[in-house]
Amino acid sequence: MGSRPSPHGLPNGGPLNISNLTRRVYYPALRRAELIERPLYNFRHTFAVFMLEAGENPGWVSRQMRHTSAELLWCRYARWWPQVARSGGSRVEKWWREEMRPSGADQVG
Repeated sequence: MGSRPSPHGLPNGGPLNISNLTRRVYYPALRRAELIERPLYNFRHTFAVFMLEAGENPGWVSRQMRHTSAELLWCRYARWWPQVARSGGSRVEKWWREEMRPSGADQVG
């Protein structure tokens, strides 16, 4: 009897066992690399921060993380959104100045 193909791409035919992966692969790899042991779950945060800093669409990032709404992403990660975190109000000030400029003021007479 041959082994059945796995829909998950794993040799045992079943879904990935996170506890087994963490115990047998993840923590030993951290020790070999002489890194601090941290929960595998922390990579969710690393993923979110990297994606937002790279300018990915927050709605897409939220869906990838299986959030029920983008509100959680906003509350937790807004400080890493380049367009949000680094403006400190300067964008709205620039917009306001441009909007309030009298028509023709930018033309040299």
